[in-house]
Amino acid sequence: MHAFLITGGSQEDRTKKIETLCQEWAVLPIDIYTIDIKEEKRTIGIDEIRMLSEHLLFSPRQSPYSIAVIHHASALTPDAQNALLKTLEEPPAYVRIILESDHESLLLPTILSRCQTLHLNSHTAVSEEDKKNALQMLEDIQGKKPGELCRFTDQYINKKEDGREMINTLLSVIHEELLSLSQKDQSKEIAEKQKRMIRTIRAIQTSQNQLQANVNKALIFDALFFTISLDKKF
Repeated sequence: MHAFLITGGSQEDRTKKIETLCQEWAVLPIDIYTIDIKEEKRTIGIDEIRMLSEHLLFSPRQSPYSIAVIHHASALTPDAQNALLKTLEEPPAYVRIILESDHESLLLPTILSRCQTLHLNSHTAVSEEDKKNALQMLEDIQGKKPGELCRFTDQYINKKEDGREMINTLLSVIHEELLSLSQKDQSKEIAEKQKRMIRTIRAIQTSQNQLQANVNKALIFDALFFTISLDKKF
């Protein structure tokens, strides 16, 4: 297997796993090509994947393999994933590709089928009560005005740690809902609901990155709740 998807655990866990694999394969940093989300963007586009494919045409300089690492692979646009698929189907013999993502539900089935998935243990389990409360909150937010949404921030987010827990719970809940929908007949209504969920996940991931960058929590969650409310119905 030449392609791997690392999912589960924390961002730090997944990064450490990538480092471990590169060490096991005796790959030096000079032969590791990394893609990540740029600060001003929320997605990874087709241009980044094209540059990656061109880079992988060259043999490794000092290692047995050329390694391509894609952080936050769930942020790949559909066009970027289709472009990556061509590389996954017929990679050079010296290439190994590692995708890293907190959730795999946003990746195309054709991408998943060509990767060996390495699941890391999550640090925290979300209780059924927390899931129920999160779903209720998502429903309550729909259609609310900006002033009303600020009260949601005051109600649910008292400190930064509350924000982290909220984000982890929301990601877990929406991920489960998205997986359950993918197993149903793909009617137009379900397809639209999946799109809304994907937009919500993108917004939550942006908030997650902002929390790590120490952006003001009130600004983060006011913006997040406003984005969620725009979809009118979760």
